Amino acid sequence: MFALLHYPLLALLSWASVSAQTQTEPGRVVWGSGNSGLSYVKSEQFGDFLLVKNRTIKHGLVYESKAAESMCECRTMCWTSSRCHSATLKEAATRSSCDLSEMGPENATMEAKGAASSMFWLEPLNLTYLEVLPRGIYWVHAHKKNFTTARTICSSVHGHRLMIIKEGREQELVSRAAMAMKAPILLHLMNSQNGLVWGDGTRYMDTVMARSIQPTVLSVDIPAYKFVLDKTSPALVQTDFVTEDFFMCQGDLDN
Repeated sequence: MFALLHYPLLALLSWASVSAQTQTEPGRVVWGSGNSGLSYVKSEQFGDFLLVKNRTIKHGLVYESKAAESMCECRTMCWTSSRCHSATLKEAATRSSCDLSEMGPENATMEAKGAASSMFWLEPLNLTYLEVLPRGIYWVHAHKKNFTTARTICSSVHGHRLMIIKEGREQELVSRAAMAMKAPILLHLMNSQNGLVWGDGTRYMDTVMARSIQPTVLSVDIPAYKFVLDKTSPALVQTDFVTEDFFMCQGDLDN
């Protein structure tokens, strides 16, 4: 069974390399504690994947179920099947089983169940940028989407949402992403009757970003905002629900 370790250092990831000190097998590193049930695993041998505790993939989405003694064995079963994008290990005293599914992390319906863990390969998400911090995973989709579609894609992945910025390191992360993409990054920041609010209801003025960036307000009728780097100077610019931009999703690893 995988040991879920909390990795305490910042790790900036590219698809080619990762800087890390704690590994559970050669080329394998795990980020995430047991509180959120969501962990990110980087594996040079098997490919990167998300691990979700106490969740099973809905039975109707499973194309095959096999006997398996451990998550490692279940992972190998999925990895060696050309159809498999996700798998669930159901542990039992007499016979543990591994359910294989073609569903990726964005379209797999899950159900709560103790003594079970589900894994999802990251490849179906079609990412173009990825970073992992001690408390979260952050990624940019390869294709531009409008605000409504971006929010739906992010929330369809377990433990994820469209990006909100509440800490200085998250602001720095979005700056790096915008610089790497050479394009604006859509955020979950919206106009409301109470002023600007993040997607979780936090007032913009109560977060660290308000100390350094004053959002551009063209009209109170323009609902959403995107992060823009103009000659390395950060800005928040209004956008509507129709314009398509790159967007960042975030998954909490220890909330």
